[in-house]
Amino acid sequence: MHRLIPALTAWMGAKLVEVEVNHRPRSSGRSKYHLGRVFAVILDIISLKFFSAYAIRPTHVIGLWGIVSIFFGIVSVGATIYLKWGMGVNMTRNPFLVISVLLFIVGMQLIALGLLGEVNVRTYYEMQEKEPYRIREIRAE
Repeated sequence: MHRLIPALTAWMGAKLVEVEVNHRPRSSGRSKYHLGRVFAVILDIISLKFFSAYAIRPTHVIGLWGIVSIFFGIVSVGATIYLKWGMGVNMTRNPFLVISVLLFIVGMQLIALGLLGEVNVRTYYEMQEKEPYRIREIRAE
């Protein structure tokens, strides 16, 4: 995450400046920066985006995944009913029934997880006596 400190400090409201440094050429060895590190940076960026956008409202992202899962579960139930009544396919040989139940249960669990995350966030900020937001300036009127 050290690569993303400028982005993180800007998100926290700090002002950034650039300082030139004396970069010396490599005297020996080879760079250890390879493709595996690129994937680590991408995962760090995804983590930073998640924490910066949804740190104080986890229900918005996790609950959305839950609603999408429930929606696909309902679509799968519709496909199961259509296959049973419309085409006469036996439900015991149809994976849509199992998929629809699985998607519905996963969706409910994701919504519950989002609500638990919301409780944890509120408890954290209340115990620390912090505000879940930052005030840049107060204007007197």
